[in-house]
Amino acid sequence: MTKTSAAYDAEAAEAQRLDALRSYGVLDTAHDAAFDALVRVASAVCETPIALVTLVDERRQWFLASTGVDGVREAPREIALCAHAILEPGIMVVEDTTLDTRFAANPLVLGEPHIRFYAGCPLVDGAGHALGTLCVVGSTPRTLSTVQAEVLRELSVAVVRLLEARRADNALRVAEEATRRATADLAIVLDSISAAVSYWDTRLCNRFANDALCRATGLTCDELRGRHAREVFGQEPFAVLFPVMEAALRGVSQHIDVERPEHEGRTRHLSVSVTPDVQGGSVVGFIATANDVTELKTALLTSQRTNELLVLAEEVANLGHWHIDARSQAVYWSPQVYQILGRNLATSTLTLASAVDACHPEDREKVRQCVARALERNEAFELEARLIRDDGAARRVHIRGECQLDAATGATRSVVGVIHDVTDQLELRERVALHDRLVTTGTLAAGVAHEINNPLTYVSANVEIALDALHATPEGALTKHAADELVEVLTDAREGAERIRQIVSGLRALARADNVLAPTDARQAIELAASMAAHELRSRARLIIEGDDMPVVVAEKSRLSQVFVNLFTNAAQSFAGNDPERNRIVVRSRRLAEDRVVFEVEDNGSGIRADVLPRIFDPFFTTKPIGHGTGLGLAICHEIVASMGGEILCSTQLGVGTTFRVVLGAAPDADAARKTSAILPHTAPAAPAAPAGQRTRGRVLVVDDEVAVGRTIERALSDEHDVTVVNDSREALRLLSGAAVPYDLVFCDLSMPHLSGAELHERVRTQAPATVERFVFITGGAVDEKLEAFLAATSNECLRKPFRNIESLRVLARRYVAADGWRPSRAS
Repeated sequence: MTKTSAAYDAEAAEAQRLDALRSYGVLDTAHDAAFDALVRVASAVCETPIALVTLVDERRQWFLASTGVDGVREAPREIALCAHAILEPGIMVVEDTTLDTRFAANPLVLGEPHIRFYAGCPLVDGAGHALGTLCVVGSTPRTLSTVQAEVLRELSVAVVRLLEARRADNALRVAEEATRRATADLAIVLDSISAAVSYWDTRLCNRFANDALCRATGLTCDELRGRHAREVFGQEPFAVLFPVMEAALRGVSQHIDVERPEHEGRTRHLSVSVTPDVQGGSVVGFIATANDVTELKTALLTSQRTNELLVLAEEVANLGHWHIDARSQAVYWSPQVYQILGRNLATSTLTLASAVDACHPEDREKVRQCVARALERNEAFELEARLIRDDGAARRVHIRGECQLDAATGATRSVVGVIHDVTDQLELRERVALHDRLVTTGTLAAGVAHEINNPLTYVSANVEIALDALHATPEGALTKHAADELVEVLTDAREGAERIRQIVSGLRALARADNVLAPTDARQAIELAASMAAHELRSRARLIIEGDDMPVVVAEKSRLSQVFVNLFTNAAQSFAGNDPERNRIVVRSRRLAEDRVVFEVEDNGSGIRADVLPRIFDPFFTTKPIGHGTGLGLAICHEIVASMGGEILCSTQLGVGTTFRVVLGAAPDADAARKTSAILPHTAPAAPAAPAGQRTRGRVLVVDDEVAVGRTIERALSDEHDVTVVNDSREALRLLSGAAVPYDLVFCDLSMPHLSGAELHERVRTQAPATVERFVFITGGAVDEKLEAFLAATSNECLRKPFRNIESLRVLARRYVAADGWRPSRAS
């Protein structure tokens, strides 16, 4: 249905009202004693058990103050009686809600608090916006007396004035913080320059000195403060400087060049300037600067007045300020505004119209309207816009304006504000996001190496086995059984090669820096993240992707994968131990509305402490030890999701687990149905029995959670030895502890679920000590610090995946078997 002009006007008015409401900064704040006192008065005067100050935003009415409704802070807007009251010009009185068709079926009437009587007076600010109501509520039908209605109206005016006072306090705090930052920036500027800067009073005693002067004199700022110039510089230099200082105290600026002899006949050249500080027509001191111009051909004069130092601070911050006179429309622009706009201060004249015209065509009307509302309606504003400089360069700026009012009339006297070039900051933010993606990729690099080395091991080994079998088969003598065996061997090799290809493809996708939002298959992004975090997950927890239907969303695939990689690794690290049978990470999706989708990443880990939860999305905040986290992961996730028009939320319970929810926009007319899939720890099939041989054979145990690696080693050695393969370290412990005859050789993977190779080795030491010397460790390269320390301390051999060749395994096995002498053949 086409909207009418009136509908558009209503939407615009509501948007303005919501903007005005938020400008007070009181939504979702704690109870305020002053507002609470007003509602108690309203309750007493109107003789009702309930009184409220409500603020109505787009989805709810929020109770800024209340009496009679303890523990309740808000109600949905669609059932709020106050949502009707803000549309009335005066007090809205409903004597009996059950007789009013608007409210008879309202759940607040039919249920708690059983509203039968309601009277609400709109809270209208100076701009005419109804922010909410001061209302009184009763459970029996009644009406208001004339006196009660008048008191309610006066109290609502008091509430509005109190709100405006709070907003003024907030603005004052912001201004004070800006002043504090400017002072700190000024101190940084003064301490960072090479010139010595100092301030001296009329007695020639020091009141301020920057770091350069402190270094030159060998005194601290505190030691310099209050000392006479003669004591600071010495008698001879003081005699040279005294005429200059004396002239400064007469109000005359001076500049002299001073030569200072040093050892070995060298001379330092100083350029000294003094500038009087004139206040109220009297000289109260002077600023002195001294530049060492021996090496520097031009000196930076730092003895500028306060406005010159402000210009310098603005240049450092790339921030300019402006001032518009409401009556004359005359505008003052600070020099840095010209710099931001790419204009020459000496040759160009900048007007309000030309400044607005410098904005991108799509942003001009927005800026023009904000300035107009500030001048006409006393409305402060804050917005971001794009500028097109004269040289064609595009810049992003943050503009803020505040109104200065005439005390007598209340009209806008002037509008003052700042314009901040945030282009570099936004680019830096994008670089930080890319850096975090690279850090994420780097953090996973060891695990990715392990994921690649595992399939690479059985690719190279199986190919070599196939070649050996073909070379040993006479031409034309290949049996069907042998051919079938070769097909199985080469099929395993092909599977490994495909796994490597997928891993490398995933790395390439994760490292991409595309920022284009488009319909994206969320399941593909999640599965890519799962493959990248597979090594981190496998030994710690089971990752389950639930649901037959995962919608297509508006996102950028690699950045969405980056979000899920961070969430998966954080979830994995939340578990106290490695137990994939108990530890669970579940990913699911559901539609919130026609155009919104939520993805949940739920774990049953340790949870997040209440004091930590509010800060988890803060940049550089981390609970991990130094060197184990940048504190950027969740902050970058938050920024990525926000840049896609979504939001990320977290709920948690200590000892129960944590759920992160990623809400994104659904792509229109897109179907991303997928079958449920899950990434589970590998479970090995029963190992095939080794054929009984007629010659002596050794006993070899292979312990590796990778089924294909174990099968490959078995194929390589089974012709000469009895090989047993297990894929669960707990089963290996049972076999080693209960073996009647010790194994000649144990190939043991280092990184496994349940028990690592080091933990299995230690358990065997106590239960079957004769076997520990027979361990040969194998690893794909992803070894943590504890396992590295174990390898450094143990005398056992260690093989790196992929193996150099299969023959090396056979030679090593023969050596361990021969170390005990030949044993009789053992049946499988």
